[in-house]
Amino acid sequence: MELKNKYLALVTAIGAEDEAFRETDLNAVESGMMDFSNYVNSIYAMEVLLPIQRFRLDGDALRDYTVKLDSNRKSCHNAAIASMNLLYRLALSLHCEPLHPHLIDGENPASRREAANFCARIVMDVVYDQVTTGIDDTIAVMAEGRFSLKAKA
Repeated sequence: MELKNKYLALVTAIGAEDEAFRETDLNAVESGMMDFSNYVNSIYAMEVLLPIQRFRLDGDALRDYTVKLDSNRKSCHNAAIASMNLLYRLALSLHCEPLHPHLIDGENPASRREAANFCARIVMDVVYDQVTTGIDDTIAVMAEGRFSLKAKA
């Protein structure tokens, strides 16, 4: 719940802001949090849909479908990185602990992997109250059914 608590602290700090900035900052957080889950979902979609489409499509059609999925994944990844950096700056401006400890260089492969792992960890923390080590672990947990949904009151 470490990341979820940081997220909630950020939202609380925004809620205490002057009304002139509140809605813009809440929209930034909302959009960023959705970017993180959209990226994880794009990877999950590739893992689930490609094996199925191998039986439905062949040749150029399969290649085009794979390119489309990969393009969507990359676009979601880029959006998540941009949101990580935006929310980092926003948290610092509000004297909150950032969700992620530093800015991400979207051109650096190691940084891109770090961003992927962050997205997986925050999604699992927020949705399942479960800590994972990163994207590979999250996909494995999802595939093996080693998670359980939180009970909602």
